[in-house]
Amino acid sequence: MNMNSLINMIVRQLMRRGVNSGIRAGINAVSKRRTTGRHNDQTKDAPDLNGDAKRRAKQMRLVRRGPWQ
Repeated sequence: MNMNSLINMIVRQLMRRGVNSGIRAGINAVSKRRTTGRHNDQTKDAPDLNGDAKRRAKQMRLVRRGPWQ
């Protein structure tokens, strides 16, 4: 491999990572904005029944992370 193809390969990898992280950040921002509606306010005041809020939070983290990570 010559130097030109090595530089091109590295630049492509960096650009791919940058674009993917930007898309991921945008999707996270949109999903957080959508969950700050009325439904979130109603569930905040509800008492924790049987202590399953911790389990639900862990499940939501796993769902958000997805199978690709």
